[in-house]
Amino acid sequence: DNISGIRQIKAYAAEQVELSRFNRFSDLLRAASLRMMKWWALYSPGMSFVRMTGYVLVLAAGGAAAMRGELTPGDLTKFWLFLSLFYDPIDRLNSLNQMLLSGRAAADRVFEILDAEEEQNSTTGAELPATLTGHVRFDNVSFSYQEQPTLHGVTLEARPGETIALVGSTGAGKTTVLSLLARFYEATAGMITIDGIDTATLAKSSLRDRLAYVTQEPFLFNGTVRENLQLAKRDATDADLWNALQAAHAEAFVRALPSGLDTNVGERGVKLSGGEKQRLSIARALLKNAPILLLDEATASVDSETERQIQDALDRLMENRTAFVIAHRLSTIQNADRIYVLEKGNVIEQGTHSTLLTRNGKYAELCRKSFLAADPSNT
Repeated sequence: DNISGIRQIKAYAAEQVELSRFNRFSDLLRAASLRMMKWWALYSPGMSFVRMTGYVLVLAAGGAAAMRGELTPGDLTKFWLFLSLFYDPIDRLNSLNQMLLSGRAAADRVFEILDAEEEQNSTTGAELPATLTGHVRFDNVSFSYQEQPTLHGVTLEARPGETIALVGSTGAGKTTVLSLLARFYEATAGMITIDGIDTATLAKSSLRDRLAYVTQEPFLFNGTVRENLQLAKRDATDADLWNALQAAHAEAFVRALPSGLDTNVGERGVKLSGGEKQRLSIARALLKNAPILLLDEATASVDSETERQIQDALDRLMENRTAFVIAHRLSTIQNADRIYVLEKGNVIEQGTHSTLLTRNGKYAELCRKSFLAADPSNT
C-alpha cells in the first residue's frame, strides 16, 4: 500500500511515520524469522546427532562382537552399509519437513478459496431471449451487507427505452441498486425482473452480456488501448474501436499517443489522466452496444467541457435503450424519464425533474444545493 500510495504519503509529509510503521512490522517479521531459525538450528543438528548415534552404537557393538569372534569383519561392514541405506530416506524426510511446514500456510489460503461457496448460477441457469426490450423492474427489493441493512423494500421500474436516474446523499444505496441488477450481490428479499424474467434464475454470463457498466472509478488493465476496449467486444475491428472512441470524445488523445491503439496504458491506466481513463471506460461501454446501460457517475472524472461532450454522446447512446444513471451533478439527469430519490436505502420520491421540484422535497433540496433551482424562501 505504501508503494501504491507514495504520492499521498509525500503529500501529507508522512514519510517518517510510515517508515516507523514499516520498521515496526519488519522487526516483528525479523523476530518471527529468528525464532523459526532458532528452532530449526536445534532440530537439524539434533537429527544429525541421532543419525550419528546409530553409527556409534553399531560400531561399538559390532566391533566388540568382532573382537570376540562372534561377528566377522565382513558382516560388520554389511551392517554399516545397511545402516547408511536406512538413514538416507530419513535424511530426505528431514529436508522435506521444512518444505511441508512452509507450504502449510499457503495451502490454508488455497483451500480457503477452494472451499468458498460457489456463486448462484455462476455457470448454469436460464438464458435471456435473443431479442430483449429492456423492461426492468425492482419489486420490493431489500439487501444487507452481512448484518448491515442497505436497501429496504425498494420498488422501481424502467420501461423499455427509458432513462432512469438515481439520486440521493452519499450512502443512500444508489450503487447497490446497480450492483444488484448486475448480480454482483444477491438480493436478500424481493425480485428483480428483466422482461418479466427473474434475474435470480438467469445464468450470470447471459445477464451481464446484456449490460454495459461504467463504474464510478474507471479501471484499465495493464495492456494496450486496443486490449482494454476489446474486453467488451473481442472481435471488434479497428473501425469499431475508432467509432466508439469518437463517440466518447476520446479519439483525439488516443491518436496522439505514441502507438495509438497499441499504446500500453500501464497498471490501472497509470499513464493516462483520470478523464482519459473515464472516456476509455465509456468507449468500452459504447463498443459493447448492450440494450441496458448502467452509468455510475460516468462523467465524474472529466472537466465541464468534456462532460458536455460525453453527455451528448451518452444521450445518443441511450436512445431506444434502457439506462440507469447515477449522478451527483444533477444537471446531467434533468431530462431523465423518471428520477428516483433514495435516502437510507428507501425510495422517498419519484417523478420527473419538474414534478419533483414542485414538491419541494429532498430532490428540490439537492437541486438548490446544486444551484439548479431557486430557493422558495428567496422568492
